[in-house]
Amino acid sequence: MSETVQFDKQHWHYLTDLSQDRGKTLLEKYQLPKKFLKYTRDVKERARLEYDADSGFWLLIFRIIHHDNKLGYGTVPIAFICDDTDLFAIQLHGGQDMAQIKAAVLKLIEEETTSSTLSVLYQLLTLLTEQFFDAIDAINDRRTKLENRKGRPTNKAINQLTELGKSLVYLTTATNNNLVAVRQFKLSAEGKDQLIELKDFERSHLKDAIIELEQAQDMAQLATDVIDRVSNAYNNILNNNLNETMRFLTVWSIILAIPPIISGFYGMNVKLPLAKQPFSWLFTIILSLAGVGIMIWHLYRRRDL
Repeated sequence: MSETVQFDKQHWHYLTDLSQDRGKTLLEKYQLPKKFLKYTRDVKERARLEYDADSGFWLLIFRIIHHDNKLGYGTVPIAFICDDTDLFAIQLHGGQDMAQIKAAVLKLIEEETTSSTLSVLYQLLTLLTEQFFDAIDAINDRRTKLENRKGRPTNKAINQLTELGKSLVYLTTATNNNLVAVRQFKLSAEGKDQLIELKDFERSHLKDAIIELEQAQDMAQLATDVIDRVSNAYNNILNNNLNETMRFLTVWSIILAIPPIISGFYGMNVKLPLAKQPFSWLFTIILSLAGVGIMIWHLYRRRDL
């Protein structure tokens, strides 16, 4: 699938298929660097920014939200390749529905809020970053429900909390890497070499994208910290419950050990007081109850019961 939108004699291309024939067409028609297309095929590629001096194209790998009902939230890469006249958005691994992004691009063009490929790119990054806010809010809502559960934590609740923590690890890593990659645009414009020259409106849109990414980074880190604290609280509750259970079993095992000791003595083939009397069994019961009573009183006095 591929679509093209034209604005101010410039083009935005969206591709979801980069087969061998399609890749050759792009290389021949637009003279895209071959290594850039190679990077787009790697689902594990981290966020990065790279410039090819020979062709004048920039490559930005940006991690976007990917949600699976079973696996939770994760991220997949989307590649942006651009120069002064063309902007390619290559999405090969799923993730956010780019139909929404296309609608946003058309809206930007209609409202005349953009007039360059870099301006479109930076505003797209802002829109894509907003998807992280929605994902983090959804994770926070699920965490709040788990926190408000009454009683001791169940295995199901613990597993759900673990999945939320794992999702936040992916989101936190993605926001950190995305921010580093996008900041490279600013450094490239302000560095000694000045690999890129940004107009005022492009700087403004880049600043907006960086601010959104910084906010997403802070939100993801905060949500991660809260998940860690809730997990620690769950562990403390479970450890406390285990200690109480072991204490209960230990105390009552000591108490219930007294009757077998007394009956064991009277069951042996030795001479013991009152052992041959008709009511010796009643004596052993009374003696056992007395021993149990004394032990209970002693433990209660020491607040172990």
